[in-house]
Amino acid sequence: MMPFPAIPVNKGGKNVVYMQSGFTSGFFISKKAWDDPVKRDLCVKFVELMTKTESVQKYCELGGIPADPNIQLANQTNLQLSMNSMPERTLEATLPLSDAAKSGTFIHLVSAAHDYLTANEAAIKLALETFAAAQE
Repeated sequence: MMPFPAIPVNKGGKNVVYMQSGFTSGFFISKKAWDDPVKRDLCVKFVELMTKTESVQKYCELGGIPADPNIQLANQTNLQLSMNSMPERTLEATLPLSDAAKSGTFIHLVSAAHDYLTANEAAIKLALETFAAAQE
């Protein structure tokens, strides 16, 4: 879970604090790896290792916030403590953009990743406009 600040009404928002739900895209195994029995087995074991409660707890001990209520963290930072209280202070929740977007359209933003890094404003604007138009 990630807190998302309130967007004022005059900026197109509802002026409420949202909780951005987690990265639902998760882990993927490529078709090439899936089609190879040895690679498939290794990939499945890797995903299982990365997503088990003990592993998530280790990530969160480095500064994350666990969505799993069974994970208890000792010695939390002030930021973690504050973020843990966000759900009870949140009025609404929203999906990550990749999940809320119409199927197959998020690729317009992902394909422009290099442009974001290099501040290619024309390409970024085109990617955003193309993505927005695909939502209509």
